[in-house]
Amino acid sequence: MNTLTAIVLTTSFAANLFGATAIADDLATQLHTDAEQHIVELRHTNQQQAKLALSKAIFDLLAQQAAQQDAAVLLVRQDAAATDTAGE
Repeated sequence: MNTLTAIVLTTSFAANLFGATAIADDLATQLHTDAEQHIVELRHTNQQQAKLALSKAIFDLLAQQAAQQDAAVLLVRQDAAATDTAGE
């Protein structure tokens, strides 16, 4: 009877160990898959944020350039008006 009990207990322990290992392997596979998916999503998000930041920088530079050109035109007009007023 002791031999039969030992065999049953050993078999039961081995089955539980195998089951736990299978669950751990499934969890590891799922975690790996989820991690890869999150990395892809993060890359996409980072690309979108970089494009948005680049677009904002371009618009800011264009606005700054337009403002400088407008200021230069105003200075030329003020100088011309001052010259006309001084000549009268």
